[in-house]
Amino acid sequence: MSSPAVALDVVYNDPEIGYAFDYPSSWKVAYQEMQARGGYFQFVRTDFQPDPSAGGLPAEEILLQVAVYNLDPKGDLEAFLGQRYLAWDISGIGVKEEKRWTRVDGELAVQLILDGTEGDQAMLILTVVGER
Repeated sequence: MSSPAVALDVVYNDPEIGYAFDYPSSWKVAYQEMQARGGYFQFVRTDFQPDPSAGGLPAEEILLQVAVYNLDPKGDLEAFLGQRYLAWDISGIGVKEEKRWTRVDGELAVQLILDGTEGDQAMLILTVVGER
């Protein structure tokens, strides 16, 4: 088994929601926003100094964004995906690739590669954690 190109030597852990993942020590959480319907946090390089008056981070500096949403319908990833596919289609966003797998606890997880309307790409990994 080959080792990753970047060492994933720090663990982000959210015990309230019940998930954790590894990330490089050269990253840090620079911005987060949580509200009743969900929220997100963004990772940047540890040497990047955000401008607090900028009202957010420059897109080119965001290495990873993690979003946690309270899904409607609750706990139904297939229904959520159906809504998202329709919204993406209407807005001109294309789904280039979809991979599905079952987590060890039996929950579905889906990885999507999206083609944006301006030639950009995004990778999403969607799964249900509790009712979110």
